[in-house]
Amino acid sequence: MKVTRSGYYYYKIHKNDKKQIIEPLTKLIKELFLKSRNTYGIRRIKKALIKSHNITANRDKIAKIMKEEKLIPKTIKKYKATTNSKHNLPIHPNF
Repeated sequence: MKVTRSGYYYYKIHKNDKKQIIEPLTKLIKELFLKSRNTYGIRRIKKALIKSHNITANRDKIAKIMKEEKLIPKTIKKYKATTNSKHNLPIHPNF
């Protein structure tokens, strides 16, 4: 297999380290995403992780987890009034 002895034993000891880190992080990301009513993106989740749980995570790692869990943020468009009919100004006649 052409693997060094030290590399093999390092892998054997540390192979479960990633699972122990990623699983709780995934749970926290899902929790924050659902708490935000599916509106938080990667940057806002990163800020919320730092603020609420004091956890720093790379944006790429958060993006990867969100993609794997199919957490797609939805954008909420603000209502914009295009007509203001409650005024006392003169109305110009249509020709």
